[in-house]
Amino acid sequence: MNLLKNRFALKLQFAVVLLACLAACKSVKTGASNASAKNPEVKLGWELGSQAYTFRLFTFAEAIKKIDSCNLRYVEAFPGQKIGGGIEGTMGPDMDDAKRQAVLVKLKENNVKVVAFGVTGANSEAEWIKLFEFCKAMGIHTITSEPNEKDLQLVSDLCDKYQINVAIHNHPNPSHYWNPDIVLNAIKGKSKRLGACADIGHWVRSGLDPVECLKNLTDTYYTRT
Repeated sequence: MNLLKNRFALKLQFAVVLLACLAACKSVKTGASNASAKNPEVKLGWELGSQAYTFRLFTFAEAIKKIDSCNLRYVEAFPGQKIGGGIEGTMGPDMDDAKRQAVLVKLKENNVKVVAFGVTGANSEAEWIKLFEFCKAMGIHTITSEPNEKDLQLVSDLCDKYQINVAIHNHPNPSHYWNPDIVLNAIKGKSKRLGACADIGHWVRSGLDPVECLKNLTDTYYTRT
């Protein structure tokens, strides 16, 4: 599950986010619109949805039906999931135009929009360009990735060229981006479209305080030049 706001993606477990949404409903002021009362994330400017990996035992077509049944409108797709719904192949940049269009039709039928893709990456400039072009064609505005630091200037340039964000995901220690300080140092001086996909569960596994990590990311990101 992703909360995509201000170029940062806070990755939480599906059930936890639903509970947070329900809790937020209680704080909606009396007299607010029915839409705001039912969907407080709209008032907060959040795009609340599910990572398709939550439903990894199903096809992508089945996943978006389940997301729709939860009254959620957004999905982060992940590479390699079987498309399903009468469409052969798997989700990813290798999909031809016909399959891409067919998936977009499936999404529209279920009133779900694909806004993010990952966790994914590339091993060459050509592969990175292919990934960005795929996301542009699908209307995806955030790529979740753990790019090699040597590729970050290229990724930064592609972010600006395609107007697509890249959120750097963290796996637990000893993975490279396990500490948010490493992420902040890596993106220093690069595109404002480079940010963080904060997997707070992995922070806890690494012995980090997620609240302090979020504060550090936010405070440093908005004061960087």
